[in-house]
Amino acid sequence: MVELRIDSEGRQWSIPLTQGSSWRLGRDESCEIRVADKRVSGQHAEIVRASGRLVIRRTRGQKPIEIDGRAVETAELASGTSFTIGASTFTLVARLDGMDLIDAPTVLACAFPKTADLAPPATAPAVPVVSPATAQTAPMRLMGQLISLLARAQDRQALASAVLEMACQRLNASRALLARIHDPEHIEVLASRGMPAEADARLLISTTVLKQIIDERKAVLIGDTATSITGLGRQESILRNHIRAVACTPVYDTAQQLVALLYVDNQDRASEFSTQDGELLIWAGQIYSLLDENLAMRRRLEAEVVRLKQSTRSSMQMVAESPAMVLLLERVKRAAGCDAAVLLQGESGTGKECIARMLHELSPSARGRFVACNCAAIPATLFESEMFGHTRGAFTGAGHDRKGAFQEAEGGTLFLDEIGDLEYSLQTKLLRAIQERSVRPVGADRDVPFNARIVCATNKDLREGFKNRDFREDLYYRIASVTLTVPTLRERREDIVPLARYFTNLLSQGTRSLSLAAEDRLRAYAWPGNVRELRSVVEQAVIFSAGQEIHADELNLPANGSGHIALAPQSMADVERRHILQVLQSVQGNKSEAARILGLARSTLKLKLQSFQQA
Repeated sequence: MVELRIDSEGRQWSIPLTQGSSWRLGRDESCEIRVADKRVSGQHAEIVRASGRLVIRRTRGQKPIEIDGRAVETAELASGTSFTIGASTFTLVARLDGMDLIDAPTVLACAFPKTADLAPPATAPAVPVVSPATAQTAPMRLMGQLISLLARAQDRQALASAVLEMACQRLNASRALLARIHDPEHIEVLASRGMPAEADARLLISTTVLKQIIDERKAVLIGDTATSITGLGRQESILRNHIRAVACTPVYDTAQQLVALLYVDNQDRASEFSTQDGELLIWAGQIYSLLDENLAMRRRLEAEVVRLKQSTRSSMQMVAESPAMVLLLERVKRAAGCDAAVLLQGESGTGKECIARMLHELSPSARGRFVACNCAAIPATLFESEMFGHTRGAFTGAGHDRKGAFQEAEGGTLFLDEIGDLEYSLQTKLLRAIQERSVRPVGADRDVPFNARIVCATNKDLREGFKNRDFREDLYYRIASVTLTVPTLRERREDIVPLARYFTNLLSQGTRSLSLAAEDRLRAYAWPGNVRELRSVVEQAVIFSAGQEIHADELNLPANGSGHIALAPQSMADVERRHILQVLQSVQGNKSEAARILGLARSTLKLKLQSFQQA
């Protein structure tokens, strides 16, 4: 049943909207909805039922119809919608078997509910008169109180308990329950107040109420369980706890999916919870849901940050079984604790950038960024802009201010790779920046300080550069407060096979392994390209190997075991033919399986095999 509750001239009453399809509203005796308010015209407005919906429209009224403080000429009415004409307030209420039903999505789609700042005392009338000042300040206080819970709640359970305590205080309720709805048959109690901790929501809430919450998405108000014909008053738990009034609302997530319900009941007050109480409960449940999602997201982000950091650190874990590498890593750990500039020396491909990243991850500046710059790759004309930044209009094409590498690395680590290849004229500018701990962006009129640790790397002997004026001696002493030399792979031969196994597992995602003969072949090679060359060889073997085990003849290495990788003088057609036939042989001639491994359609593989026979 749908009825219109009226609060006018200090009186409250209800008019059912069941008979007919239209109801006139005004002061005239001919109106079905008659009020004595002199600010309401004789035939002020009309409520019309059309296609199952109720719509109010102004007909002859002089005063506007106001909904949430906005003047409207016509508006659709849903359960819980209130409108004002003059000094009279009208609220549409749906009733079912002694229950008031409020459409929760409609309430949430509107502005904050106009509800009393404090719950009415036990002697208050069923629909309290709300002063305009209180109606406006109450929602803001509610918002402030709910949001402040986020700062205090350290976990989702604490938040749920705090929201229940607040709901009981503001609605003067005796008990409260918050439950997550996994599905209609599985309702999990998250928190309760005044009830057993292991309370079963289905024993506390009637089936009829749950149907309205889950199926109809309606908030439910029951004024007197003793007279309600829902059967709620005959339940043992209701009789035992002397429950007289009940309010329950659905709770939605940000995707508008029903996720929970918020329930309160009253033992002391025989009168029903007001419509305003119901709206307040709806808003409390929804704001709780937002805060709960916020907490859950925060926990997921924190866990992801920890996972990424662990992943980064694990990727920085060097394979170190050789004495030379163990000694280096020990020095790295000691150097990481200070903020002195570090110079990494070593041949190309030895892993100097990995060591630089490890220095960063183990240092106090690990929270900051790791910014890597290849000095050999920066043109001289762009060096100052790339390293120190520029201001808008400093040169053609400078459309906005831009931070340089020094400022990008603020609070972190700036890694200058191949510093030995930096032009001599640019070394002076770099020296001044490092010495003064400040940079001047191109086009700027003052210096900008920076706070970043400097780590440099080179594959050259910088001291030899002093003689030929290839490298500034004063710059060397600025960047080499700590000097670390990364050993070549020839100097850490104990690490060759462990590194090869690591790369094989990483690049094949655990699907390939090295044969004993292949490992022996790797040990015998000189590795002039160091770790970088080792990874390249393993990657090729993973790509072109036919089976799960990589054999020695599948490693693209010279037979004599020394020197660089030797590539056989073969055409691409010959390489393709050899590889396809090897794969086909490894699967005992199964063309479907061979096509799957090669990433070809079976028909394409068949055509290629035919072309091999004709050649």
